Amino acid sequence: MDFNDVSFFDDQVGYIAGEYGYLFRTDDGGITWARVRSGYGESYLQVVPMNPFVITYVGYSGNSGFILESYTEFFDDAIASINNQTWQGISTFHNIGLANTADWLTMSWGNFGARQMGNEPREPFPNSPDDSYYNYFQQSWDLLYNSINTGEKLLAHLDSDETTYPAEEVLDFKVKLNTLIGLSYGQLGLKFDNAFSQSLKTKSLRANNSLNTSNELYSYSTDIDNVDEEINEKVLLQFKIPELSHLKSKIVNSNQLLPYDEIINLSNTYLENAVNSYLYLESSQSNYQVTDLLQNTWNFDVFTRFVNTTSAAHLLYKARHSDDSIDLASIIDFTSNGLSDISIEVASDDGFNEWTHNAYVYSVYPGWGRVDQAVLNLIDPEYPSKHEGVDLPPLETSDQRFDEYFEYLNSNNFRPERGLYFFSNYRYKRIDPVIFNDFTGGYPFVNKFENDLIRAEAFYLSGKNSEAISLINSIRLNSGSNLLELSSNASNEEIEDALYYEWVVEIGPYSYGPTSWYTNRRYEKLQNGTITQLPI
Repeated sequence: MDFNDVSFFDDQVGYIAGEYGYLFRTDDGGITWARVRSGYGESYLQVVPMNPFVITYVGYSGNSGFILESYTEFFDDAIASINNQTWQGISTFHNIGLANTADWLTMSWGNFGARQMGNEPREPFPNSPDDSYYNYFQQSWDLLYNSINTGEKLLAHLDSDETTYPAEEVLDFKVKLNTLIGLSYGQLGLKFDNAFSQSLKTKSLRANNSLNTSNELYSYSTDIDNVDEEINEKVLLQFKIPELSHLKSKIVNSNQLLPYDEIINLSNTYLENAVNSYLYLESSQSNYQVTDLLQNTWNFDVFTRFVNTTSAAHLLYKARHSDDSIDLASIIDFTSNGLSDISIEVASDDGFNEWTHNAYVYSVYPGWGRVDQAVLNLIDPEYPSKHEGVDLPPLETSDQRFDEYFEYLNSNNFRPERGLYFFSNYRYKRIDPVIFNDFTGGYPFVNKFENDLIRAEAFYLSGKNSEAISLINSIRLNSGSNLLELSSNASNEEIEDALYYEWVVEIGPYSYGPTSWYTNRRYEKLQNGTITQLPI
């Protein structure tokens, strides 16, 4: 990418001015950059940040010659950027490796660290910048912290004397910002061993006048059939300069580094702040709706239920092992007013773009991911738990959801020398209406029965078996499974088996991140040597 100028306001916020209307902003000292939509489509020659939200730039076009203009990155634009970065941090490619290592998905292609994470016996996690797949995992961290860094700056500005927005608009902004920061911290707490409670502080660094974007990950115009090849950019909306991660000297207050459970608590605090801001809005203007938040329009009731389910998910999914401490009382309280029988989807309304759930698409698209044999063996214990290289017949089960959720394929397209344990004759098909509609439609974010399943597990772990059994039977009835009801005197083992079955079949590998990985680590079903959290 050719560019003409780079300029920083401080050690975090900077801009790159380039040709063809390319203007990029960084909020993490130059590692990750997101395109700014200023409305000017010609050459940017020079850019000068006046404050974190206002720039002055010199531009040139063949029609009008040189211009000198100012551009204010309005809150709407800044929040729109955070909105999308948060979603990408949740749904990006690193989840494929985590679902693969959880044995709900299988994929032997060399993309995204999938084969490396799925190899048997397990290999050590590639926690080195020199590893070719390391950047996929750092990508999520960078995107989420970009959202947090920018979001916290915007919140601070809203609380300052410089704010000129009407009170109602300030509250609307606060609902969105607190939600997105809360979700970002939640993902960090669910996936990483530690995280920072605020922005990393970095020394300033003079940029080099030649950027190599050949290793970039962000492309929304990709040939998805191009198996085992690097993704080729066609439209550059974001990029990353991995080299700066090594060159920059990070000055970190050790008190900022928090264990994952404290990051989860921080996440839920932000989500609570979002609800409180919406409550103030609702008190001044009844039936107010928050729009353009994760591609959804929210009324107060659905938003509150979403926050409750998400907060409960944080408290349950954070467990790395079966004996970890879990705040069961809070989970039961949250889920009492959660998203029962309601699903939340994030829509990609124009083909393969920045709102596509990249991990989900590549996990289920024909020719890519398959259903791991461990899942199929769970559904039918007579079905082999490991593939032997000879195509297997279709599975038989009384669960009527099976043909709706899974598709039988009579051949395997993985390379046998990479391991027959990658082989499977089934793929996930639940989002085929999106996949085969040019990737346009809603991607699952919160499953319709996820709240009730979280609640059922919390009841079971609290010793309230009758409540857990009632919810499990309700899920099976309302999802059309045709499975027999659990008896009222079902044993603990039967209840736990039924819970796990519903996580695997009804929720599947992805909802709020790699649900498969979250589930298998707390059920102690990960293979020996499988990572239970990502190291920073």
